[in-house]
Amino acid sequence: VAAGALLCSCMDATEETPNTLVAPEESSFTYDINGNVNFFDATYQEDLEYDEKEFKNTITINFNGSEAPAITGLEALDGEVEIITNEEKGKAHLLIKAEKKVNYVLKGKSDDASLLIFSQKKFKLTLKDLSLSNDKGVPAICSQTKKRCFIETIGTATIKDAEMDGNYSLGAFYEDAEGSEYDAKGAIFSEGELIFCGSGTLNVEGRCKHAIAS
Repeated sequence: VAAGALLCSCMDATEETPNTLVAPEESSFTYDINGNVNFFDATYQEDLEYDEKEFKNTITINFNGSEAPAITGLEALDGEVEIITNEEKGKAHLLIKAEKKVNYVLKGKSDDASLLIFSQKKFKLTLKDLSLSNDKGVPAICSQTKKRCFIETIGTATIKDAEMDGNYSLGAFYEDAEGSEYDAKGAIFSEGELIFCGSGTLNVEGRCKHAIAS
């Protein structure tokens, strides 16, 4: 059971398949990797909220197919946030290394893209009318930090991982210095707690393993 995946304050969930999560409307619940949706008492709400001022540093990443995405706001955080392109997998497969709290606004559409995040601080992903998937055998969004990740949906966001035979083909982005592979168990995966919010609709499809896991 992945107890770290939480959705707060703005969404309800309907389960289409064990590997697909569609989350519109209003409510609060946890969603685990076995496909169970469990509602929890609103007294926990305070623990799940954040102050928008925490994420005053904003970087916008606008995906455009397999082209290199347009990135704005990075210059102001030079030296504290680094975004690297995975030349082997493609121009829209990005590695982020961050030392500050950042709100990453993800926009646009790509069926050949992924995001791998290493952050020393908790961070926020704002999915704004985003469509993100790939066929390279990696999760669409993967956080390799134990810090909290807030995911806000604006409009409609669709996230899919690669369709594989039960295991990801992770490649260089997903190996440490010794060549050991990092964990990756879903289309959206995080080593830390995932907290979902927003007024939009989030569609997540796990075509290899799980839709969401932490």
